Amino acid sequence: MSSPLHWLSETRNSVHVSDQKKLDFLLDGHRDFSNSYDSGLCNAYHNVIGSTSYGTSGHQYQCDSCPERNNKCCNTCTNKHLSYSYHCGNEEDVTCQNKNLQNTMGLGFTCPQHRTVNMQSTTTKKSQAQGPVVEEDGRVNYYPNCDATIWLRSCKEEVTEPLSGTHIGQVPHWITGTLIRNGPGRLEVGDQKYNHLFDGSALLHRFHFKRGKVTYQNKFLRSSSYLKDTKAQRIVVNYFGTRAHPDPCKTILQNIASKFDFEEHFTDNAQISLYPYGDGLYALTETPFILRVDPETLDTHEKVDLTKYLAVLTHTAHPHIDRDGTVYNIGQGVGPLGPKYHICKFPNPKADKRGNIKSPFDQAQIVGSVGARWRLNPCYMHSFSMTENYWVIIEQPLVVSVPKILKVVLRQDALIDALEWHEKETKIHVIRRDTGATISTQYVTETFFFLHTINAYEDKGHIVLDIATYKNAEMLHCMYVEALKNASYDPSYARMFRGRPKRWVIPLRPNSDASVGTNLVTLPDTKCQGRWLKKNVMYLTPELLADIGCEVPRIHYEKHNGRPYQYFYAICSDVDHPNPGTLVKVDVVNKTHLEWSEDNIYPSEPVFVPHPLAKNEDDGVVLSALLRAKGLDNQVCMVILDAATFTMRARVEFVAPGPVPKCLHGWFVPEGTLKVHQKDSENNSTREK
Repeated sequence: MSSPLHWLSETRNSVHVSDQKKLDFLLDGHRDFSNSYDSGLCNAYHNVIGSTSYGTSGHQYQCDSCPERNNKCCNTCTNKHLSYSYHCGNEEDVTCQNKNLQNTMGLGFTCPQHRTVNMQSTTTKKSQAQGPVVEEDGRVNYYPNCDATIWLRSCKEEVTEPLSGTHIGQVPHWITGTLIRNGPGRLEVGDQKYNHLFDGSALLHRFHFKRGKVTYQNKFLRSSSYLKDTKAQRIVVNYFGTRAHPDPCKTILQNIASKFDFEEHFTDNAQISLYPYGDGLYALTETPFILRVDPETLDTHEKVDLTKYLAVLTHTAHPHIDRDGTVYNIGQGVGPLGPKYHICKFPNPKADKRGNIKSPFDQAQIVGSVGARWRLNPCYMHSFSMTENYWVIIEQPLVVSVPKILKVVLRQDALIDALEWHEKETKIHVIRRDTGATISTQYVTETFFFLHTINAYEDKGHIVLDIATYKNAEMLHCMYVEALKNASYDPSYARMFRGRPKRWVIPLRPNSDASVGTNLVTLPDTKCQGRWLKKNVMYLTPELLADIGCEVPRIHYEKHNGRPYQYFYAICSDVDHPNPGTLVKVDVVNKTHLEWSEDNIYPSEPVFVPHPLAKNEDDGVVLSALLRAKGLDNQVCMVILDAATFTMRARVEFVAPGPVPKCLHGWFVPEGTLKVHQKDSENNSTREK
């Protein structure tokens, strides 16, 4: 019997005009379905009637009652038992004869006859611009396919009760738990605006998965900074890129005293990430304040001031969770010879001899330290790496100037004003986990800036270190609100935001007698090099993992963090990419990558969730929250991709009562694993611990 594709080709000239457009679409642009179907008239017929496709390969949904179900019959056959079909209400669509439907949601609608859902706004039939275009006002739009203002939304109305969405495809029933997201949710208060994306008030997003259904909620983190600004209806706290406006209600003495108040200069607006400490989930930023949140209600509970437990002033927004639940992070402190980077350990809660529970913070300790290479300029640090036997600290040349930070405190300026870029080599510190001592070999490499490490692991006497890098720190300036507003008209914006994932291989026991030109990296299948620069100082040369910008990278963390791995998932960070809203899966072994995208979508950090019976590293799903531009501010979508094939399994579309802002990072909480203690639930206001 001939294949469906062959049958479709022969049938092109004999179908009704309403089917002709779909037939041409399938044959000319979306032929991936031909590999997924057995030959047969039913399959071919159903695909003519109304197949839909997402991303780089076709997806057809199963018709539960169709005799060809095992062949993945698409769900747009003429039977009336169908759960979903597409373009309902289109006069040329043969799957629905009801011409009176109204698109009341701005997104889709339900046909009372067929229960069909219109999803025309997510078609992959794209007409993307191939280069800069001149707009009506004469300005040149250098990136017409990218709308950077997607980052500038402010949440006007919280979604405190679970919001149901339109389900398309089958959400796997084994996904049971909650994806909590964090990011800037408010960029203005009163008539004042925050200057930088890192200053926006933290907004928590909750996607709850249970029995194949997904709901959505959001709620602002009730930090002291949020409450103070909201009460005053003006900016009264110093932020990363925004300085506080003097409070006219304060006396002269109060204003002087505030200059020495730690919280006046280090905001607790924890809008970057979420991590579990013990049995609690905490929101983090880079200041020493972390806030516990309820993964069910999104209520804010106690605030933890880490300076009360450890001699640190700051810490990274990306700690690491060991397999026994112990949390490690890097904090910056001050020693007799200047700034130091401290490795901080937070064990699991445990009971003391009297039966009192000691929290991870009660047990916190510094288990290793390394001095900053510049005594008055410790580096800016957003993340680090950890293997089974080592911690890896990357000391990049973006530094915090101690003299400038003193000026910032006295003048109440924005914290970013204390940062300096030194056009110097990057230094890599390797610290033993068993002793806390730094190994004797010093490692330096090319100048680069980074926010996120990808992974690190040990292999035959080496550490393999993967990082999402930039040439310099200009990308931080790309995230100013004004820069985002004008990004489309700035020809240098794409260059400033250009980043690439790279790999370094670090020899742990190099031959000290080797000549200067000898490559001491002995791992096979790598272009990375390590050569003596001078005595005990080795220069490392990296290799490219993928020729595409990758940000907010995630891996199969529970099983492969600090261990050999093959895949990571990320967002494409190239604003001049033909489809900027692209999710990426990178194969670090074969140096290849897959992409998934749709027209007019902007995805969040892709979070991998493993199948409960996973046998392979990518046996699971990738979850990502999608936003849309072009006036669709109220829409948010949860897409579920098959991690192995990187194709869509399902999606859930939500329409919120107001704009939904873009988020930064998140954490998937399996059902029943994290909680808020009953005594903490009695008071939902922020309480300091």
